[in-house]
Amino acid sequence: MKFKIAVIYQGVLYSCFLGVVCLMLLLAEVTGETEIIFPELAAIGLGIFLSPKRSWATNKKRMLILLSLAAVIGILIVRFVPGPQWGQMLLAYAVSQLMLLYSRTTFAPFISAIVLPVMLGSDSIVYVISAIGLTAFVLGITWILEQFKIWDKEPFVQRQKATPMEYLKALVRIIIIGISIYLAFRIDIQYAVAPPVLVAFTEFMRPGGQPPQKPVRVCVFVVLCSMLGVICRMAFDVNFVHSLILAGAFAAVGVLFLVRWFKLYIPPAAALAILPMLIDVNKLIWYPLQVAIGMSILTGIAFWINGKRLEGKG
Repeated sequence: MKFKIAVIYQGVLYSCFLGVVCLMLLLAEVTGETEIIFPELAAIGLGIFLSPKRSWATNKKRMLILLSLAAVIGILIVRFVPGPQWGQMLLAYAVSQLMLLYSRTTFAPFISAIVLPVMLGSDSIVYVISAIGLTAFVLGITWILEQFKIWDKEPFVQRQKATPMEYLKALVRIIIIGISIYLAFRIDIQYAVAPPVLVAFTEFMRPGGQPPQKPVRVCVFVVLCSMLGVICRMAFDVNFVHSLILAGAFAAVGVLFLVRWFKLYIPPAAALAILPMLIDVNKLIWYPLQVAIGMSILTGIAFWINGKRLEGKG
């Protein structure tokens, strides 16, 4: 009996994850507005519905406010801030780090909401409406699950006010990402610093965060998710069926299998599987390689820095 209940419970959560991703892609396909596609929604879905423990110390109100502000700031940077695209991306990331510290949460996915429109050069209000609306939809589902006792509501414990040392660490993250963004644009491998890659790096480096214990395994898992997204886009949208929703749905199902296989719950990996739905077809083939380069370098840096920090404590 307990086994059946566990299977039903897991089935409900899996269905919620797949449902929100498919809804997003369905809306994009029906309306013809690709700006509706918000890859980080898949990351939020993984962190909320699939992870065995809460991925972030936050609550629904803060999640929605942070993501809403980030989406607006992102398109404002595109529209009003002059300069090279790599400089705009660095500004977006720097602003996100200040927001993360000031919010006193660990909800890093909003970083993608501010950086993504800058990377894509989009200042469409459709993107803002989609990011806010779809996130609110996911949070609404969690509220319903809580009412039916399917989902346990956990109290939000606000983090302590950021210390000068935490601001210094944020500055270190900004410098590292700034150099990475500049080099990526310089040698034309922009997807090495794709927004979900930046989110992953921040989560590995954030105050209270832990370095990945098996960085190679983490990188392989993330890169496989990115490859999965490309394969599904090529197979179901570009070459055969010409259906974006099928491409995204199969990518999301593939993420479920990879999560269960690797037993890793890294939300940005799901976003990297959906991001190919937005990428120019001519650039798809190089996307997984660029993600591999970015993840390998930034995960290695996070592992090394956190390792030094732990050695210092020892």
